[in-house]
Amino acid sequence: NNTMKPLKLTIGMKTSRPMFRLSAIGGLLIDELLANTTHLKSFSKVFKLVEQDGVKNNFRLSGDNHNFYVGLNDIQYSIDYYNSKSILDIDYEISRFISLYEVVNNSLEINDIHRIGMVCEYQVSTKTTYVSKELLEKITNYKPDGYPAKFSLQFEQRHPITNAVGIPD
Repeated sequence: NNTMKPLKLTIGMKTSRPMFRLSAIGGLLIDELLANTTHLKSFSKVFKLVEQDGVKNNFRLSGDNHNFYVGLNDIQYSIDYYNSKSILDIDYEISRFISLYEVVNNSLEINDIHRIGMVCEYQVSTKTTYVSKELLEKITNYKPDGYPAKFSLQFEQRHPITNAVGIPD
C-alpha cells in the first residue's frame, strides 16, 4: 500500500513593489502578530523566537516547526515536519497563514500582489528499495536504466493576467 505523507509546506506571496512602510511600523507589526498568536488557540506556543533585521527591514517569527517571514518584497510561512511524528494538516496550515496574513495586511495594507505560491514536499512510502526509479516509471513515460537518484517533479499552474498592465513571468 503506497501512501503519501506531507512533510513540508511553504506558502508565500511576492509584492509588485517593495513595502517600505515596513521599516516604520515593523516593531508595531511584530507586537500585533505576537498578541494575535498568543490569543489564538491554533498558535498556542507555536512561535518561540522573534528575529528582526533593521538594516534589511525584515523579521521572522520562528518555532520548532513553523517560520513566518515578512520582508520588503515578500511574506512566507513555512511548516517543516521532517523531524516530527505529527501529521501536517495542509488545510489547517493554510487557514493559519490566512490569519497571519490578515494581521499583516491590516497594518501594511498590501495592494499590489505579484505572485502567490505554495509548495508541499511529500514522503512516499513504497515497497521497493529503488524509490526514484519507481516514481519515474509510474509518473512519467521515461524508463530509466540503472538506478536513478533524487527524482524531483515540479509543475506550475498559471492563471491569465487580469490587470491590463500586468507583465507575465
